[in-house]
Amino acid sequence: MKYCRLSCFFFLLFYTGVLSAQTLEQAKPQSTIEKDVSEPEKQAPEEPVVKKTAGIPVMEISDRAKETHITLNKFKANLEPDTDILTIKEQLPRFLYTLRKSQSDWFYKSLNSLNTRKLQNLRQEWDTNLEKLNDWEKTLSGRARKLGEDNSRLEEMSELWKITSESTIAGEAPEVILNRVSSTLNDINEIRTTYLATIKKILTFQDQLSEQQLEITKLIGLISEAETQSRRQLFAHENLPLWKAFQAEANIPEFGDQLRKCATNALQMNKVYFQANIERLSLHIIIFVTLLGLLVYFNERNKRNLLFDETDETLKESAFFLSYPFSTALLVSIFFSIWIYTNSPSSVNELLILLVVIPVLRLVRGIFSLELRKLFYFLTGLFVLIILEGIVGNYILLQRLLLFLVTITAIPMFAWWLRPGSSIYQIKSRLSYKSVLSFSIFMMILLIFSLATNLIGIFPIGHVVISGMMTIIYLSFAIYVIAKALDVLVALLIRRHSIQAFPIVQTYARQIERITIFFIHLVICFVWIRMVLRTFGIYKDVWDWFSKIVDNKLALGTIEISLGAVFGFIIILFISVILSRVIRVILEAEIFSRLKLPRGVPGAISTLTRYTIIGFGFFLAISALGVNLGKFGLLAGAMGVGLGFGLRNIIENFVSGLIIIFERPIEIGDTIMVGDVFGNVEKIGIRSSTVHTFDGSEVIVPNANLVTNQVTNWTMSDRQRRLQLPVKVAFGNDPHKVLELLLKVAREHSGVLDLPEPQAFFNGFGDNFLDFTVYYWVSDNILQTKSEVALGVHDTIKNAGIDTPRPQGDFNLRIIDSLEKLQKKDKDKIIP
Repeated sequence: MKYCRLSCFFFLLFYTGVLSAQTLEQAKPQSTIEKDVSEPEKQAPEEPVVKKTAGIPVMEISDRAKETHITLNKFKANLEPDTDILTIKEQLPRFLYTLRKSQSDWFYKSLNSLNTRKLQNLRQEWDTNLEKLNDWEKTLSGRARKLGEDNSRLEEMSELWKITSESTIAGEAPEVILNRVSSTLNDINEIRTTYLATIKKILTFQDQLSEQQLEITKLIGLISEAETQSRRQLFAHENLPLWKAFQAEANIPEFGDQLRKCATNALQMNKVYFQANIERLSLHIIIFVTLLGLLVYFNERNKRNLLFDETDETLKESAFFLSYPFSTALLVSIFFSIWIYTNSPSSVNELLILLVVIPVLRLVRGIFSLELRKLFYFLTGLFVLIILEGIVGNYILLQRLLLFLVTITAIPMFAWWLRPGSSIYQIKSRLSYKSVLSFSIFMMILLIFSLATNLIGIFPIGHVVISGMMTIIYLSFAIYVIAKALDVLVALLIRRHSIQAFPIVQTYARQIERITIFFIHLVICFVWIRMVLRTFGIYKDVWDWFSKIVDNKLALGTIEISLGAVFGFIIILFISVILSRVIRVILEAEIFSRLKLPRGVPGAISTLTRYTIIGFGFFLAISALGVNLGKFGLLAGAMGVGLGFGLRNIIENFVSGLIIIFERPIEIGDTIMVGDVFGNVEKIGIRSSTVHTFDGSEVIVPNANLVTNQVTNWTMSDRQRRLQLPVKVAFGNDPHKVLELLLKVAREHSGVLDLPEPQAFFNGFGDNFLDFTVYYWVSDNILQTKSEVALGVHDTIKNAGIDTPRPQGDFNLRIIDSLEKLQKKDKDKIIP
């Protein structure tokens, strides 16, 4: 057995070797053949075979020519530039001229002499310019790519028709066919020429953009370096003391010329900017003229007492602002210019700030007291000096001189303000008194610090502190005036006669006004915060820090959630809820009130619309959170099984709410009785409904109880209810007269319906009374009507002399009681 196994093993080994050898022998000739085939290719390579495109058959030329002309018409339409391309062609030369003009200005030659805020404004301005150029480049690249694809197709078509022309000439085709081929080929070549010229222009524009982008990128780098250097030198003692700087300055008499030159440069920059942004300037002018026209119109109507229906303090302020229509319109339009002139140059911002001074000085008369107005006028003068100090640019000595004037003027004013016996000590509110006193002392310290640093030559830190504080103080006053003006405009638009005609305004006027003013004040607060950060030159740093925190992602398994996504989730849900409420109010107040819809349909539409908007907003919020909706659907399906068992009652109430909405067995306003609860339905929600009982309480009833339990709806088909009043009179009264009196009382009551008519019946005889019942129908005020009818029956029966029955037991008891009293009196007489 052992030898048999060894023999089998060697036999298999030998057989495997034979098979391998045969395989190698079979593979060898194949490789040899491939080698023999490849070697001749290396020795004598053949030229590539070009497949020549065949021409169009003669019989198909007419149809193909028609198709070609249709295609050419589409290509002609593609040559028409869209709005973005037209805008680029129109604005690009002027924009490039503006950029080159700005790059040659004086302050780019002395960046290291500018303060941090000026450098930040410049960097922001050039970042905006670079972003605009990048957007234009993307638009031009897309346009060039599309035209290039069309040109390739035109080239193929031209080659095809050229071959067709050669084949038709060689084949001696009819002259008509030859002319058709020739005209088609000429049309193709003509459009190709136009395409090539258009592509050439676009490539030229792209080259200009690329060149300018490189220059701007270099300039932004220089500005960033100068900004970093400026931050490091805030406390640097690099300037001479002020008195020595005057002695070292050789051109002191030319300060006026320098100031004039700076103002001229600023005006020139503004001119160039507005010429390049004429659309924004036009929009600003339109807003101003529109506001001015509205305010003048409102002022004329207010003089004739045709504007408002009521008088209060807000409307008195409205009348004051209406009396200055030009100033109010200018101030509000400048506030809106924040969103019109986005990322504008610092010179434009300074011009707008100076324009704010004019209307604010006129409007503070009706807002601040005399003492505050004096302070405001003084701050206005200092603020103008601060603006001039920012305009003078790189003239350090002139900047220091203007800052010296500001501090040397403000210190005595604040000292006078803090003197004993001044009006600051007469402020009644303790909190206001401490706030004003602390602020004044703080400003006094800053002014002295700035004056000292300026005198000894540490100019940057003093300049940043004082210019920033003065700017913030003045602009805070201005923003307060703007807020008052916007509040007045809101009151004007909501409380005037013509708007009061709308049902939604009649019902929700106060709420609309309050919510609108709240959001306006919220926007103004954000604008003020942004202004403060930009004034001190830390806006970009704070924004970058905030963006870094918001964008920081937290990994939860395969899901990454950031703080920004959470904020987006909350904001979208909040907006969805607010939007659903607004739409519900509009539907109920403006639309359903004008339409005749079946009973219950408006409530169903309103509820479904509300929850549809909220549901759609929820899915948007989930998407903003970064959760894949597909995975969320699977997760929701898996959780639905567990929730179905764990939250069975809530799911049951939810489904019952949907049944109530669609089937409408009860509606808002119905009078129902469910269990011990009896009242009017106030609200039908998706989970529960609210019933306002006649006791004045509000009962929350789960929707499942309204669907599964017995519910009595007194007003489902109609709101009419039949009431009955049992009446009993004593024997001996005329039943006919009683019936007549009962019907008279029911018919004369205003709450009883005429149809169906009231009815009275004589039911028969009781133990000691005649039994009557009066039936009548009512629609509203059921309990009150029932009580009044009962009182009317009582008074009528009593006045008619009809006796009411008395129980027999009570009558006999009185007789016995009387007999006992008589017997007692007789006994008293007998006793001596």
